[in-house]
Amino acid sequence: MRARTFVVVALAWGLAAASAAAAERVMVNRDVEVEGDTIRLGDIFAGVGDRASAPVSQAPAAGKRIRLNARWLRQVSRSYNLGWTPPSPNLQVTVTRATQTVGATHIRDAVAAALDRKGIEGAYDLDLNNDGVGIELGAGSPATVAVSKLSYRRERGRFTATVRAPATGETQASATVSGTVVRQRTVPVPAERISRGDRIRARDLRMVERRRDRLPRNAVVSKDRLTGLEAGRSLSRDRVVRRNDVRKPVLVNKNSAVTIKLKTDSMRLTATGRALEDGARGEMVRVVNTTSKTTVTGRVTGAETVSVRP
Repeated sequence: MRARTFVVVALAWGLAAASAAAAERVMVNRDVEVEGDTIRLGDIFAGVGDRASAPVSQAPAAGKRIRLNARWLRQVSRSYNLGWTPPSPNLQVTVTRATQTVGATHIRDAVAAALDRKGIEGAYDLDLNNDGVGIELGAGSPATVAVSKLSYRRERGRFTATVRAPATGETQASATVSGTVVRQRTVPVPAERISRGDRIRARDLRMVERRRDRLPRNAVVSKDRLTGLEAGRSLSRDRVVRRNDVRKPVLVNKNSAVTIKLKTDSMRLTATGRALEDGARGEMVRVVNTTSKTTVTGRVTGAETVSVRP
């Protein structure tokens, strides 16, 4: 057991401090959890006073445990003149190394930084094949990750990386991860909720990055193509707008009075009518002539104006 290598050191330390032995009662801790690389006297025994920080053994690896038997404990007690003896030859103390998990977020960030250094261009996101991946470290270690090896196949957008933790100093743990580089696109989204029928202005929009593989096929990706249109339905904040969510501004409202225009090479006529449906510029709508009660179909050419053919 590695713990035995510390007994000699403990003996020398204990003899030097024997005269300062505490009068209080010494008791053994059966289950111990340590954070650092070293097991100390105060981890094993309670009531050892100012000698609690004395090192007695090397701690197990992160997430692992060791068992200290009665014989080893008796040797340490004698070395430090604790006056404690095992109540049973079967006594054991279990020492566990506390751990922390460096998760997928840290790993993804480290891989992204390595890809940037490799010269990958444009906005992108990373998908790990195993999003539950994690690296176990000692609780007292820096929760940092570095990439020691990276392979990137640009044509497929695939990568494989070896990551180690912590990022600096001696490596305690490592893992191999793989995944996909997902390209992103800058698209306009409402900065605030836009109500149905509202005209969309440039200041109502903001540009954000969205994954290309999650954009609707009919997404509007240009701010200019939204500005000036009208919301055909309520548009939520930060949600990608689809083409069927918007429409040209309505110039003719259903049941409103309209001017019906008839124009030929030889004459121009106007009449008063009533729109039977909404219409934007260039759209065909049905209107009824309020004088003749005739229903005709014409094209919206302006505000409350419908042009018809003979």
